[in-house]
Amino acid sequence: MDPKVSFVVPCYKLAHFLGACVNSILAQTYGDFEALIMDDCSPDNTPEVAAEFKDPRVIYIRNEINLGNIRNYNKGIELARGRYVWLISADDYLRSREVLRKYVDFLDKNPHVGYVFCPAMSVREGKEYGLEPWSAWPGKGDQTLSGLEVVRHSAVACPVCQPTSLVRKECYTRIGGFPVSLPRAGDWYFWVASATAYDVGYFAEPMVCYRRHATNMEKTMERDQASLFFDQELMVRWMIIREVQKAGMQNLYLDYCHALASMYVSRLVDKAVNNFQYGRTWDVATQEIRDNASSEKEAEEILRLIRLDLPTALAVGYTYSGASHYKIGQLDHAITSFRFALTAKPWSIKPIVYLVASKLEQVFGIRLVPWLKALKGFLPL
Repeated sequence: MDPKVSFVVPCYKLAHFLGACVNSILAQTYGDFEALIMDDCSPDNTPEVAAEFKDPRVIYIRNEINLGNIRNYNKGIELARGRYVWLISADDYLRSREVLRKYVDFLDKNPHVGYVFCPAMSVREGKEYGLEPWSAWPGKGDQTLSGLEVVRHSAVACPVCQPTSLVRKECYTRIGGFPVSLPRAGDWYFWVASATAYDVGYFAEPMVCYRRHATNMEKTMERDQASLFFDQELMVRWMIIREVQKAGMQNLYLDYCHALASMYVSRLVDKAVNNFQYGRTWDVATQEIRDNASSEKEAEEILRLIRLDLPTALAVGYTYSGASHYKIGQLDHAITSFRFALTAKPWSIKPIVYLVASKLEQVFGIRLVPWLKALKGFLPL
């Protein structure tokens, strides 16, 4: 007889954390589950650690070659026999012994709910450091969220911390698992795509621990695949906007246009102000938008929104940069930055004040730092 729940535990170079993760699963008061350890051809002692578990519910699977995180997730989900699937990386663990029982009871009683989640407790160097603030849903208490509400929130940020969620396997089957093109943001896409067809359950108690450490997948991807890492937040929104359209959620369509425009504004400012390698020039951003938009009308709407917000964002960026240079006495750089800020948005008060202060110090040696600090919070841009 198949278990009701399948835990899928991806593991790559995480043998030192694997024991805590699997033991937290075995400690659950609800016992109708299997736990699939998905060893992605890890070069460490993952096989030896896995062999220590004698419980027949723990099943060890080692890939012959390294599949990468998304393909390993999808393989585990495909092998899962349970009606419900819990994907939890080997470096995370369950904080409450009751969490699985609560989740299963909730999904059993609410067939219209596709998945259930809770906030994550941040763990660093073995110690709890409080909630991961982005993982807590706005508002208080346990609640059933409408799919529409989750999709709307997702225009701003990923709505769910992956290791805290239990999902109906039919959601994965319907969507086809995680997109391989989104190794960083595949879960973000999945939460939204599922919420176009299902409601979502939320428990306010942080019943799962999310471990932050030097070899977190996010950290290693940012270091080793920086271009892909920074492009994911754009790519996932382009994919989600197509799902929103497909689901007929036209009232949310403009939210995602705004979200895309805001992200491109941020990348344009990164490039212009800081010469950030993974920012965007105007020409590159425009071409990228036209290439990804579903129509010329959509492209023009996103570009219109960018044009509305970009001058203020550039003025803020250049002013902040100029203030940083002014603080450490780099007056030439500061003056240049404040002039760029005023080119972007003429007659902005803050860069004018800082520009005057910089020129006074450059010409007369008058240092106005204490005065500027006092005014800083009151000056409009």
